[in-house]
Parts: sequence; C-alpha cells; structure tokens
Amino acid sequence: MRVLKLAGQNAMLRFLDVPGSGTPLVFIHGLGCASSCDYPQVIADPALTGRRSILVDLLGSAYSDRPERFGYRVEDHARIVVELIQSLEQEVDLFGHSMGGAVAIVAATMAPREVRRLVLAEPNLDAGGGLFSHALRRSVKFFVQHLHLTTTIILRPPVDNGAAHSTRLWTAA
Repeated sequence: MRVLKLAGQNAMLRFLDVPGSGTPLVFIHGLGCASSCDYPQVIADPALTGRRSILVDLLGSAYSDRPERFGYRVEDHARIVVELIQSLEQEVDLFGHSMGGAVAIVAATMAPREVRRLVLAEPNLDAGGGLFSHALRRSVKFFVQHLHLTTTIILRPPVDNGAAHSTRLWTAA
C-alpha cells in the first residue's frame, strides 16, 4: 500500500499501486466501497493482467484517512484524485463506479492533459436522476468534445444472463 500526503490537508490518501506496463488504470470506487477491497479480483482478470493499476481508497473510505475538515463532495474527492494523478507524472486512464464515476468525470475535466480515457460504470447521468446530473452530463460532453478522446464508455449493469456489456456513449475526433 502506498501513501500520498495531501497538500492542504492533514491527511493521507492510501492506494495500491500494482506494477505493470502501459498507461496506468486508476480505479475510483463508489460510495460505501473501497478500491483496495473491491478491485483486486478485477485486475486479476486476464484482460488486465500485466497492466499497471492504481486502486484508490478515497478519503473517508477503507485505509485512507478521514479528515474532519474535508468536504467529502464530488469536487473535493476529484481534487484529491487529480493530486494523485499528477504525482504519477504520466497520463492515466480513469475508471469510476457509481459515485466514483462522478468523481472521475470531474477529475477528468480538472486534469484534461493527464487523463487519456474515461471509463464509467453505473454513473448518474440521467437528467432527472439526481441533484448533480445536469452538471455531470455537461462535464462528460465537454471532456469528450474538447479533449480529443477517442471513446468514452459506459459499462452497463449485468443483463439477465449475468454478462456485462458495454455501450459507446460519445466519440470525439
């Protein structure tokens, strides 16, 4: 487990940095979850074996600190994720699930040069689906239209037979 001392916070962000090659894939978990617990079995899949993976425990979750003066809003978490990404000093791909999807979207808009691809699983992007849905939808469109991503993908929940499938959301030039 690695530790990042956060600038401006009296806190430590903890994450697993699984060695491998290629662009690192940064996993951002949803509310009530922890990347250190939820994603080791995911990165063990043959499709990801050998790829560098960063499993982030957001502040307030699992092994990371729980600072009292941290806001715990999507934007607050996104700023911390950007700090982690910038400490890696290379481009990354972001994977965000549920609330982590919202954090990934905002982080990608904050650090467009550092985020190469954005993969979202069950994020709240429906116009009437939540308090921040309109802002998140605008962020995704901005990220895709202006940052020259080849593809942004949303992974849909498992279908009746239990197999997950993916759908292309937007394609940029």
